[in-house]
Amino acid sequence: MFEQDGADVFWKNSTLKKPKRMETTFGGINTVSFIHEAKNAINRFEPRAAGSNIEIKKTRRGEPLVQVQFKTLDTVEEVNVNIKRDR
Repeated sequence: MFEQDGADVFWKNSTLKKPKRMETTFGGINTVSFIHEAKNAINRFEPRAAGSNIEIKKTRRGEPLVQVQFKTLDTVEEVNVNIKRDR
């Protein structure tokens, strides 16, 4: 789920090719895993988020910023969520 820092050393010396989904990371987090975890967390804590659009960008400091557009029956609401990893 999480790609460890320095994991490139493994791929550098390996005869296996690095999977494409692992090439783009956010602070050592696999992008696909991060999107999946972000969707799960948002849906768990905000039930209105079911079927919402989730877009992930990087801040100037390199932290992932998740932009969520909630879809409800009457309105569309945009919320920015800054998710930080536990260290």
